Amino acid sequence: MSSAGSWRFSGKIAPTPAHSGLHQIEHSCASAIRRSVIQRRWREFLETDPVTTADLAGLLEQIARRLHSQGYASQLFPAQWAALRYVQSAPPHLRTAIDLARFQGLASGAVARTVRTLITKGYLAKLGTIGRGRAEQLELTDRGVVLLKKDPLQSIALALEPLSAKERQILAKGLDIAIRSTMAGDRPDAS
Repeated sequence: MSSAGSWRFSGKIAPTPAHSGLHQIEHSCASAIRRSVIQRRWREFLETDPVTTADLAGLLEQIARRLHSQGYASQLFPAQWAALRYVQSAPPHLRTAIDLARFQGLASGAVARTVRTLITKGYLAKLGTIGRGRAEQLELTDRGVVLLKKDPLQSIALALEPLSAKERQILAKGLDIAIRSTMAGDRPDAS
């Protein structure tokens, strides 16, 4: 491969500006190769050496970063994807902005803004109030249902398909412990 800032053509090196498309492609290819080598070495390490809790925490961090990055798909923010997923899976009586905020452990004001944005974009609709309070039941619109078919989280679900029921149960328990450790005032039990 040629040195940074140049490209090879017929054995001659011609200078290219650092911002050129060719330079960017060259940089992207080199990055992809380095990333592939690192990932292969990491998988080999996991298969041969004992996995520490620090290793697991590092893997969780990588997943979180990648999911967060992929969460910007379809002109949405990660919090908006999370809200759509919640409304899709929650029982109808819990499909409110306040219940979404409680589920996520977030301030109700921020969640209310997220819900308003999703309503404005045409992905959610209000169905009316629930009970005696002011909480309004939310529902996915047809447009929201179609959008969730492109949910970036689906790639993770597909990747986990080969796990056995026992492996899924173990992973779920570990992830639950990790989630609880990030909640204010809640620490995982030692068992």
